[in-house]
Amino acid sequence: MLTAFLSFCGAYFLTWAAGQEMTLIAQIGLIALMGIVMKNGIQLVDLANRYREAGMDAARAMRKAAPERPRPDLLIALAAVLG
Repeated sequence: MLTAFLSFCGAYFLTWAAGQEMTLIAQIGLIALMGIVMKNGIQLVDLANRYREAGMDAARAMRKAAPERPRPDLLIALAAVLG
């Protein structure tokens, strides 16, 4: 849940810093961004849980799962952007 809040704050701040207005389209984009961030977080936790079921401790499972996620995360974001 923290990632959704941080993504919203970052995107809102950058919109403000760029001098753009918060239009309806921008608000829809923020909601889509939060959905993508939540999906990526869920998939990361799921992968770490699978490693934990295989016998790893929690910290080691997260350290192993995190580097394996960038490519699928980028593909998810790219699919969302391109439709």
